Amino acid sequence: MKINCIVILFFLLQIKLFCQTDSLNIKELSKEQILNLTIDQLQTLSLEELIFISGKLGVSIDDLLNQKVRVGSQEELSPRETPGIVSVIERDEIVKSGAADLIDVLNLVPGIAFGLDVDGVLGLSMRGIWGLEGKILVMIDGMEINEGLYTSVNFGKHFSPEQIERIEIIRGPGSSLYGGYAELGVINIITRKAEDINGLMVHTGFGKMTNAWANSKFGIQGGTVIKNTELSVLADFSTGNRSDQKKYVDFDSVEYAFNENYSKYQNTSFNIGLRNKNFAARVISDDYSTQVTGYSENTKKQI
Repeated sequence: MKINCIVILFFLLQIKLFCQTDSLNIKELSKEQILNLTIDQLQTLSLEELIFISGKLGVSIDDLLNQKVRVGSQEELSPRETPGIVSVIERDEIVKSGAADLIDVLNLVPGIAFGLDVDGVLGLSMRGIWGLEGKILVMIDGMEINEGLYTSVNFGKHFSPEQIERIEIIRGPGSSLYGGYAELGVINIITRKAEDINGLMVHTGFGKMTNAWANSKFGIQGGTVIKNTELSVLADFSTGNRSDQKKYVDFDSVEYAFNENYSKYQNTSFNIGLRNKNFAARVISDDYSTQVTGYSENTKKQI
């Protein structure tokens, strides 16, 4: 009995020490580290820790927790006030995740997954429902980028994480605000502003698979603020293969070599923003193309 009491006291002491250590870590954070905390991290803190952080920043606890999002109502509201289930991914989370593609970031969000159609196009699903055919709205800086013919958005080295400041996601229907494309959900990608960049940045990368080269990319982002005028320029160029499979045989016994011709993609995009006081303008060019597999052509030959 005495031994059991000693063991229990030991575990209680360990728990107490753990809590004290965690509290000390919070209090030792610098102002810059506190500003980089996400809303999810803030909501897990105790009241004592929130009071300490709000005092260090000189703001109220309400201001600390009420980060504004626009995607759920088209007005800036806090996540608690926003109608619907809203997820927000900040730049700090994107950088720390080590994501090389937007797919890596969105895979962290509950309910979002990716799949392939019959021609190898990579698309979104929301809560287990395939959404490529215009059922999920994707926006860049509030502008729709679903293409006009099939109302879909292709993924796979299409959007560069290096140029994203934050992502706002409605994990549920948003058609009442955004129209028919938003049946299953809405994804609003907010790119970096001039003040976020404040200079010139370049990113590049190269990848290789076993039987083919994977991708090569080059991107540039520049931003400047002169008095009341803000100018930002984002550009991204990438090309590569979606698969290195040497031999694929379909139901009609037709063979495809994905590492040669049937899985290539190419992306060229520009995003230019200008703001002066109450005036704002933005031009976005999004040119993403994939190499078709030739499935229909080969099927006709078989017939």
